[in-house]
Amino acid sequence: IAQSAVKFYHIADYIYIFCKVILFKLSFYKNDIIEYEKDGEIFVERLVSRTKKNKNYIETKPIHKDKFDDKKDGRKILGITKTNRIRKYRTDILGNWYPCEEEKFSIFS
Repeated sequence: IAQSAVKFYHIADYIYIFCKVILFKLSFYKNDIIEYEKDGEIFVERLVSRTKKNKNYIETKPIHKDKFDDKKDGRKILGITKTNRIRKYRTDILGNWYPCEEEKFSIFS
């Protein structure tokens, strides 16, 4: 998410402004196909939702099945901060997958 953090420091009657800019890369929506690497293993799954009680956690399901067989509710909870990389895939009308490295940020009015 595109945003910037500004910090103000008062030193000897001068105000120094340090800006930390976070660049927008991707947005994730329900049923997006994502690929992530965790513990050296690569997984390709379908994004279901984010968890409301835990920050930086998402819920995923398999792509070609309704649910995971070994999970009680069929979902896998994944900590995003514990992954090495995450990538989003787009699908064309024929079903071909294309990696999406960066999206253009726009605000809907």
